[in-house]
Amino acid sequence: MELLLLLSDEKTEHLTCNLTYMPSRRLFLVFILTVHLLPLISAQSPLSPIQLDSIKQALAKPLLDAQRVQLLNRLSYYYSEKDTSQALLYLTESYNLASKTKEMRGLVGVYLNWGLMKNHRGKFEEALNYYQKARDLAERAEDNVKMAMVLNLTGKTLVGQGKRKEAIAYFEQSLPLFEKNGLERDMAAVLNNLASAHNNLGNSDLSMQAAIRGLAIAEKYKDYGIESSLCNNISKLLYEIKRYVEATEYSLRAVKAAEKIGDERMLGIAYVNLANQYEDGLKEHQKAIDLYKSALTIFKKIGFQRGVQAATNNLAAMLYRQGFYDESLTLFKENLAIGEKGENKVGLPMNYLNIGRVLSKKEHYPEAKEYFDKAEETGGKYAEAAVMLEIFTHRATLDSAMNDFRSAFLYRNKQLKLQDSLMNEKTNRSLSDMKVKYETDKKQQQITLLNAQNQVQELDLTRKNLALRNNALELNQKNQSLQLMTLSLDNKELELFKSTAQIREKELENEKQQQNIKALNAENAVKALQLTQRNLWLGGLVGLFLLSGVLGYTLYSKRKNAQEGAFRQAISQQKIDAAKAILEAEERERRRIAGDLHDGVAQLVVASKMQLTSMGAKLNFKTEQERLEYEKVLSLISESADEIRSVSHQMMPNALLRLGLVSALQEFVQKINGNQLSVYLDVQGLDQRMEAEVETTLYRVIQESVNNVIKHAQASRLDIQLIRDDKELSVTIEDNGKGFDSKNPAYTEGGLGLKNLRSRIEYLNGTLDIESSVGKGTLVAIYLPT
Repeated sequence: MELLLLLSDEKTEHLTCNLTYMPSRRLFLVFILTVHLLPLISAQSPLSPIQLDSIKQALAKPLLDAQRVQLLNRLSYYYSEKDTSQALLYLTESYNLASKTKEMRGLVGVYLNWGLMKNHRGKFEEALNYYQKARDLAERAEDNVKMAMVLNLTGKTLVGQGKRKEAIAYFEQSLPLFEKNGLERDMAAVLNNLASAHNNLGNSDLSMQAAIRGLAIAEKYKDYGIESSLCNNISKLLYEIKRYVEATEYSLRAVKAAEKIGDERMLGIAYVNLANQYEDGLKEHQKAIDLYKSALTIFKKIGFQRGVQAATNNLAAMLYRQGFYDESLTLFKENLAIGEKGENKVGLPMNYLNIGRVLSKKEHYPEAKEYFDKAEETGGKYAEAAVMLEIFTHRATLDSAMNDFRSAFLYRNKQLKLQDSLMNEKTNRSLSDMKVKYETDKKQQQITLLNAQNQVQELDLTRKNLALRNNALELNQKNQSLQLMTLSLDNKELELFKSTAQIREKELENEKQQQNIKALNAENAVKALQLTQRNLWLGGLVGLFLLSGVLGYTLYSKRKNAQEGAFRQAISQQKIDAAKAILEAEERERRRIAGDLHDGVAQLVVASKMQLTSMGAKLNFKTEQERLEYEKVLSLISESADEIRSVSHQMMPNALLRLGLVSALQEFVQKINGNQLSVYLDVQGLDQRMEAEVETTLYRVIQESVNNVIKHAQASRLDIQLIRDDKELSVTIEDNGKGFDSKNPAYTEGGLGLKNLRSRIEYLNGTLDIESSVGKGTLVAIYLPT
């Protein structure tokens, strides 16, 4: 899965929040950076160069609108951080197509990608507007997965605005939606976001719980991007409680995970966290300086401004603590310039405070006072209570140094009042934690009681398992019944072949009778001549008699020939009527079987699946093996339902009944089109529907021909073309498979399947021709008069 990494817009973490009563703490701030992994849109995965080319090639071919929108969204997401102009081109095309075709799910993806691009560039309000549009559409489409993504991304943007409490609410709403749909990797990303937000609000226990839970999921799926981010968050938590050695271990683990996926941004963030731990906990200052510089190089290279600010600020802080005030002041002012240009102003109060403190150290008091004033002014708009406490504390110290004791007294009072307020808030939080612990213990007791109830329900589970096995046995019996129905259909096709043979036999007998009549006529003529020669004396009389006989015979022959012609026409009509009756009976039988399968067997299987699913929700499996066996049975029943539904649709596709031949063929081609066989359908002149018998017969013939290609041809490409004009309808089915010798009598005569195809086309007064040679594919051509 491709991971989109965004640095949380955290305020500067200050390590000297209470200098008044904790003088041993350091006198400067340190940036602690964490990253959050956003879930992907539409379960997108990383694109290799080959996959990228494949998507672009696919877009050059005819596609369904929904497929085209999905591919365009993937490309716009891929280019969102690499090439903004290219991403906008794909995003605009996707938006226009999705809007035109009212493809709501695709439009949700468009708005999500648009919001992400705005979020990357710090335009949080615009991003929130796009996320709201995506959320409205996801609700209308009842798409819980997209809804979960929108909620998570909205929370991320609120974090960027410093609204962490609101962000936590969105993260907690998205978690159950991801879990319900089995998207654990996305859960890990949300848990990472949740851990960071809780930590920034001082909820260390909740933050650690979320981070550990997310890390277990990341390890399960070997998702190094999420693993690196979560290790950074855990290292920060350990750092804050001064468990420096463990914090360093997690930071090094974050470095390794980032190096495995080549994520420079994540690597730079891990370097900053590791530098903080080397500096503050392990006292290895040179290593910390080197790591800050390495992180700064990376962030400048990739244009990550917030990372540049963090690394610059921390490096400046170290120089300040070591007494290099000029170098420190230069870096702090560079950092301030970056902050003033950006949209996010949350870090400005601390930037002004830092510069004011350095100037105080250099005893440039008036200039320092100007920066403290700016810190207080911006702090009232953007800073949290802990930052304001720092501002009041250092401002009181400055006023004292300037002998303005009245102002120093006022700021000291502000400091004490805010300090008391923070202490009360901390006390209330402790009480809340105690309440949570009480509720947790109470729930544990309830779980123990439920476990006892589950033991009682085990016998009931055994009984339900037996019922499930009985349902499976009934399903097997239904499958056998389906096989018997198929065999009955084959027997009827054989009877049709026998009937055709009998008609041909009668035609041969009629031809034999006609030849006997001709022989008899010749024999009578010879006898008449002999009689004339022997009876010359009766010539006149016999001649008259013979003339009368010839006239009578001529009339008799004409009448008999007319009767024979009528007989042959009746036989031909009988053959057509017989073929028509058999085809109609076959279609009725197909409809009946398809209906029985769909309304009978399929409904029973679906009901069994629903019953089993309902049972599974109430069961408490003792072992993982029991759960896997249950899921295996559920999967088999689900596959059976899908197979029965597929068979019923193949026997009588709904698209053929409702929308006609073209829609039915498009649906059929879409199902068989895949990696091994590429199928292309071209239809011209079929804007109006034809008679039901013609559409049904053509669909069956094309379906049987395509099935023959799949079974025997070993082809990689199949072209189907239907062209209709004023005179005729032509159908060609051509593949590039192994072919055969079409001149071979064994193939010319054809088997039962081929004769069946010919009889169907002849019933429509059409012709069916086959051309093929070994290694050169096969062409089936059908012509029907219109």
